[in-house]
Amino acid sequence: MQFTRRHAVWFAGIGILGCNDPMKPGKVESDILGYSISAQGGGTDPSTGEELTCGFTIAQVDTDGNFIGSWTDTTTVAFSRARRSPSQQVTYDTVIAAQEIRVTVSDSFHISMEVSGPLTEHLLADMIPQYPGWGSGEWTCGTGHPLSRVQPDVALPGRWQTVPIINIPIE
Repeated sequence: MQFTRRHAVWFAGIGILGCNDPMKPGKVESDILGYSISAQGGGTDPSTGEELTCGFTIAQVDTDGNFIGSWTDTTTVAFSRARRSPSQQVTYDTVIAAQEIRVTVSDSFHISMEVSGPLTEHLLADMIPQYPGWGSGEWTCGTGHPLSRVQPDVALPGRWQTVPIINIPIE
Protein backbone atom coordinates (compact mmCIF):
# COMPACT_ATOMS: atom_id res chain seq x y z
CA MET A 1 0.00 0.00 0.00
CA GLN A 2 1.39 3.38 -1.00
CA PHE A 3 1.34 6.26 1.53
CA THR A 4 -0.63 9.14 -0.03
CA ARG A 5 -1.60 12.68 0.90
CA ARG A 6 -5.04 11.34 1.87
CA HIS A 7 -3.39 9.06 4.44
CA ALA A 8 -1.36 11.97 5.83
CA VAL A 9 -4.53 14.04 6.26
CA TRP A 10 -6.30 11.10 7.91
CA PHE A 11 -3.41 10.52 10.36
CA ALA A 12 -3.22 14.24 11.16
CA GLY A 13 -6.96 14.23 11.88
CA ILE A 14 -6.60 11.25 14.20
CA GLY A 15 -3.72 13.04 15.97
CA ILE A 16 -5.83 16.15 16.50
CA LEU A 17 -8.74 14.09 17.80
CA GLY A 18 -6.31 12.38 20.17
CA CYS A 19 -5.69 15.76 21.84
CA ASN A 20 -9.37 16.26 22.54
CA ASP A 21 -10.99 15.57 25.88
CA PRO A 22 -13.13 12.41 25.42
CA MET A 23 -15.80 13.97 27.65
CA LYS A 24 -15.99 17.00 25.32
CA PRO A 25 -15.45 15.77 21.74
CA GLY A 26 -14.26 18.47 19.37
CA LYS A 27 -13.11 20.76 22.19
CA VAL A 28 -9.49 21.50 23.04
CA GLU A 29 -9.02 22.71 26.60
CA SER A 30 -7.04 25.94 26.76
CA ASP A 31 -6.77 29.13 28.76
CA ILE A 32 -7.46 32.53 27.24
CA LEU A 33 -4.49 34.52 28.53
CA GLY A 34 -5.66 37.77 26.99
CA TYR A 35 -7.00 39.47 23.90
CA SER A 36 -5.55 41.31 20.96
CA ILE A 37 -7.94 44.05 19.81
CA SER A 38 -7.88 46.03 16.58
CA ALA A 39 -10.12 48.21 14.44
CA GLN A 40 -10.05 49.73 10.99
CA GLY A 41 -12.31 52.18 9.21
CA GLY A 42 -12.11 53.57 5.72
CA GLY A 43 -13.71 55.91 3.23
CA THR A 44 -13.14 58.79 0.84
CA ASP A 45 -12.46 62.43 1.62
CA PRO A 46 -15.39 64.23 -0.06
CA SER A 47 -13.35 67.38 -0.71
CA THR A 48 -10.21 65.80 -2.23
CA GLY A 49 -11.28 62.31 -3.35
CA GLU A 50 -8.38 60.78 -1.43
CA GLU A 51 -8.79 57.36 0.13
CA LEU A 52 -8.72 57.55 3.94
CA THR A 53 -8.05 54.83 6.50
CA CYS A 54 -7.97 54.93 10.27
CA GLY A 55 -7.36 52.27 12.89
CA PHE A 56 -5.93 51.16 16.18
CA THR A 57 -4.20 48.09 17.56
CA ILE A 58 -3.95 46.88 21.14
CA ALA A 59 -1.42 44.07 21.10
CA GLN A 60 -2.44 42.47 24.39
CA VAL A 61 -4.92 42.93 27.20
CA ASP A 62 -4.08 40.39 29.93
CA THR A 63 -6.80 38.29 31.58
CA ASP A 64 -6.62 35.64 34.29
CA GLY A 65 -7.31 32.68 32.02
CA ASN A 66 -11.06 32.48 32.62
CA PHE A 67 -13.37 32.76 29.63
CA ILE A 68 -16.21 34.68 31.36
CA GLY A 69 -15.39 37.78 33.38
CA SER A 70 -14.21 41.36 33.37
CA TRP A 71 -10.58 42.47 33.36
CA THR A 72 -8.75 45.78 33.49
CA ASP A 73 -5.23 46.16 32.16
CA THR A 74 -2.91 49.05 31.42
CA THR A 75 -1.36 48.67 27.98
CA THR A 76 -0.32 50.51 24.84
CA VAL A 77 -2.56 51.57 21.96
CA ALA A 78 -1.11 52.18 18.48
CA PHE A 79 -3.32 54.53 16.45
CA SER A 80 -2.85 55.45 12.79
CA ARG A 81 -4.50 57.38 9.97
CA ALA A 82 -3.55 57.46 6.29
CA ARG A 83 -4.42 59.54 3.22
CA ARG A 84 -3.83 57.92 -0.16
CA SER A 85 -4.06 59.46 -3.62
CA PRO A 86 -3.04 57.95 -6.98
CA SER A 87 0.45 59.46 -6.65
CA GLN A 88 1.25 59.34 -2.92
CA GLN A 89 0.38 58.04 0.53
CA VAL A 90 0.89 59.84 3.81
CA THR A 91 0.60 57.92 7.08
CA TYR A 92 0.29 59.49 10.51
CA ASP A 93 0.61 57.37 13.61
CA THR A 94 0.97 57.68 17.33
CA VAL A 95 1.45 55.40 20.30
CA ILE A 96 -0.59 56.00 23.44
CA ALA A 97 1.24 54.50 26.41
CA ALA A 98 -0.31 53.50 29.72
CA GLN A 99 -3.90 53.43 28.45
CA GLU A 100 -6.37 51.69 30.79
CA ILE A 101 -8.59 49.15 29.03
CA ARG A 102 -11.44 47.04 30.38
CA VAL A 103 -12.58 43.91 28.55
CA THR A 104 -15.82 42.21 29.62
CA VAL A 105 -17.12 38.84 28.45
CA SER A 106 -20.62 38.52 29.90
CA ASP A 107 -21.45 35.23 28.17
CA SER A 108 -20.14 33.13 25.28
CA PHE A 109 -21.88 35.36 22.71
CA HIS A 110 -20.84 38.94 23.65
CA ILE A 111 -17.68 40.89 24.39
CA SER A 112 -17.18 44.57 25.17
CA MET A 113 -14.18 46.86 25.41
CA GLU A 114 -13.96 50.19 27.22
CA VAL A 115 -11.04 52.56 27.05
CA SER A 116 -10.77 56.16 28.18
CA GLY A 117 -8.10 58.78 27.70
CA PRO A 118 -6.71 60.05 24.41
CA LEU A 119 -8.65 57.20 22.76
CA THR A 120 -12.11 56.91 24.29
CA GLU A 121 -14.34 54.02 23.23
CA HIS A 122 -17.10 51.76 24.47
CA LEU A 123 -17.44 48.98 21.91
CA LEU A 124 -19.70 45.94 21.81
CA ALA A 125 -19.26 42.86 19.63
CA ASP A 126 -20.78 39.48 18.99
CA MET A 127 -18.51 36.50 19.47
CA ILE A 128 -18.34 33.53 17.16
CA PRO A 129 -19.68 30.69 19.37
CA GLN A 130 -17.53 28.03 17.67
CA TYR A 131 -14.38 30.09 18.33
CA PRO A 132 -14.35 31.36 21.93
CA GLY A 133 -12.81 34.80 22.26
CA TRP A 134 -13.13 35.74 18.57
CA GLY A 135 -15.49 38.67 18.14
CA SER A 136 -16.37 41.44 15.72
CA GLY A 137 -18.51 44.57 15.87
CA GLU A 138 -19.08 47.94 14.25
CA TRP A 139 -16.70 50.86 14.83
CA THR A 140 -16.50 54.38 13.46
CA CYS A 141 -13.30 56.37 13.39
CA GLY A 142 -14.60 59.83 14.17
CA THR A 143 -13.48 63.40 14.41
CA GLY A 144 -12.88 63.08 18.16
CA HIS A 145 -10.27 60.34 17.79
CA PRO A 146 -6.50 60.95 17.88
CA LEU A 147 -4.91 62.59 14.83
CA SER A 148 -8.28 63.86 13.58
CA ARG A 149 -6.64 67.02 12.23
CA VAL A 150 -5.37 65.02 9.23
CA GLN A 151 -8.90 63.87 8.34
CA PRO A 152 -11.08 66.78 9.51
CA ASP A 153 -14.86 66.41 9.50
CA VAL A 154 -14.76 62.86 8.13
CA ALA A 155 -16.20 59.83 9.96
CA LEU A 156 -14.92 56.51 8.65
CA PRO A 157 -17.14 53.45 9.20
CA GLY A 158 -15.46 50.15 9.93
CA ARG A 159 -15.18 47.15 12.22
CA TRP A 160 -13.33 46.17 15.37
CA GLN A 161 -12.34 42.65 16.32
CA THR A 162 -10.95 40.62 19.17
CA VAL A 163 -8.60 37.69 18.85
CA PRO A 164 -7.88 35.51 21.89
CA ILE A 165 -4.34 34.89 23.05
CA ILE A 166 -4.54 31.26 24.10
CA ASN A 167 -2.36 28.71 25.82
CA ILE A 168 -2.79 25.24 24.38
CA PRO A 169 -0.84 22.76 26.51
CA ILE A 170 1.24 20.23 24.61
CA GLU A 171 1.29 16.92 26.41
